[in-house]
Amino acid sequence: MKLTIPSSIIEVNLSQYVTGRSQRNKSMCDAAYFVVSLLTPPIYNSKDYQYLRGFKPLSSKDVNRMTRNRFNEVKTILLDSNLTENGPIVLSDNLIIPGVKHTGYKLNQWVLEENDFVEVEIDNKYDTRKEKLKYEWESEMKCFEDRYIHIKEAMDQFQITIDATAARTYLKELKKRVLSKVIKENKTQVKKYFKKLHKVIEHIEKGEFNYSVSMSNHRVNSVFTSMKRELRYFLRTNGESMIEVDISTSHPFTLATILTEKFFKETNLGYNLHSLFPQLYKSLEYLCESMEYQDYVEKFVKYMIVESNVINDNYIEYNTYKGDVLTNIKYPILDTFISYMCGRFWRKKGIQKYRSLNFKKDIYESIGKNIGMTREKVKDQFQLYINFSDKNRRVNVELIKHLEKQFNEVSKLVQFISNTKHLKNPFSYLIQRCESYLFLRHGCLELSKNNIPYITIHDSVLCQKENRYGVQYLLTDSISKQTGLTPGIKFKELEDPFPSLDEAAADIAESISSKNKKTKTSKSF
Repeated sequence: MKLTIPSSIIEVNLSQYVTGRSQRNKSMCDAAYFVVSLLTPPIYNSKDYQYLRGFKPLSSKDVNRMTRNRFNEVKTILLDSNLTENGPIVLSDNLIIPGVKHTGYKLNQWVLEENDFVEVEIDNKYDTRKEKLKYEWESEMKCFEDRYIHIKEAMDQFQITIDATAARTYLKELKKRVLSKVIKENKTQVKKYFKKLHKVIEHIEKGEFNYSVSMSNHRVNSVFTSMKRELRYFLRTNGESMIEVDISTSHPFTLATILTEKFFKETNLGYNLHSLFPQLYKSLEYLCESMEYQDYVEKFVKYMIVESNVINDNYIEYNTYKGDVLTNIKYPILDTFISYMCGRFWRKKGIQKYRSLNFKKDIYESIGKNIGMTREKVKDQFQLYINFSDKNRRVNVELIKHLEKQFNEVSKLVQFISNTKHLKNPFSYLIQRCESYLFLRHGCLELSKNNIPYITIHDSVLCQKENRYGVQYLLTDSISKQTGLTPGIKFKELEDPFPSLDEAAADIAESISSKNKKTKTSKSF
């Protein structure tokens, strides 16, 4: 097996730290190089682990299988502060949370200072072990993807085609207009952009739909989810044109569906946190039990709480680590974070007020009218509401300030989960997983059972116009049964894109120019 490692590692005589025969010495050095390679670019990208301070979690089980149980011994050598005059080769965060994260590692800064890398060759048996692990991972991935297999079967079963001649004519005209609007140095980017779009048409013509399911957000990805919206107009199922059916204000609705004690406490298979995001469930458990959390609470209440006991809505007891019993402490931090796994939090006014919103209507539009904001701006800022974890950034967003006044407890929960450490964008991924469970895993399953042709685009489906009311009923009924709330389902005509060629060209030209400006700016720094 060939590996890439920093050249500075070669200069360190690792064999002097290994006792035994030469064969053992070689095996240990191979194992050390393998571990280092896992933390070396391009396999390792620091941006992927920013939320973990750059430490990459490594599974001891998998690394031991690759190194024949030499990981502990190799770690001892690589983490030794006396290994070199510059200190250890590898640093560790020394934190493992069962079911949430493995211990994290990264290369010491001095190792990468020269930015020089070499290729080394280790025992070929590593290739065999890697292939075995890859096979096991692919088998697990297949089991996961099979939860959504009805969507793949729908792609294969119904004759999905594209009016390729009309689609290519459209792209040809669009490309002309975009090229006329960009400066010379951006023309190469334009050509690359349109080459990808032509590839999409080719894939559909060949019946290559590239079905996959994301492990992070549980969304179904395909050639259809990546295609330009205007090209959907040219799609056909069984020779017929299509219409788009989707959930009105999907993210606000999905947020409402999780605001129940049942969602956070149940551990059986179904629509609950434990099933959809077990790492987050365990992380919240760890957070509430950890000393880090207790210290956090102590800053607010001056006591370390080890247990809470809800007597009724007006009376709650808190037991401290000293054995004292405190009653009815008026601190919002306790109301939100200690009692959230009890029934008390879910009966709060802000929670019930949010769940009682009429989601059959366009929530974005309703909120916009109340605060004098366009629907599109509300939609954009709602994404920030569920994505921003930094309180200082949240207070500068107009919509977030409004929602925090109207639905205070909802906002506290969003912030609490968003700030859960050791997981990347936990609240955003939670909402996307819930959305996928309701819409793709269950709603679309009902469409398949009723033999209705459809194509999924994340939180919407394309179907034949004559089937739109049947699709609306099946999706609404399925989601309502899972959540107890009724979503709004709306129809969107797939409009002929030719009349708006100039507008589309201007948007593409602006987007490409903007990206190139950002690239230049980042390079200048």
